[in-house]
Amino acid sequence: MLLTMQRGYKLLIALVLPQSAGLIGSLFTFPAIGAWYQYLNKPSFSPPNWIFGPVWSTLYLMMGIAWYLAWKKGVKPGLFFGLRNPGLAFGEIMILWPKRPAGRLVAGAVFILG
Repeated sequence: MLLTMQRGYKLLIALVLPQSAGLIGSLFTFPAIGAWYQYLNKPSFSPPNWIFGPVWSTLYLMMGIAWYLAWKKGVKPGLFFGLRNPGLAFGEIMILWPKRPAGRLVAGAVFILG
């Protein structure tokens, strides 16, 4: 029973903290929508404003679930947090980033434009 309660607390923490971060961020972002965002010259395929709340909430939910699953498996922090070495962490990002489609696109643009 203790193990189940401990997992329940981990799940609760992993779900609540990212949502809290999103809520705090929205407190600063929401007032700016009426001030300048609505006046931007946006492309025709720009999503409607109402979609951002549900999408960000879903993203924060998925971050919390991923955090819980990693926490439950006992995954140790990586190079940045584990070794406290931002240089190695940056190197890891540079090695792993081109393996993703978006990373290949950015890497290609940097190569062409650089």
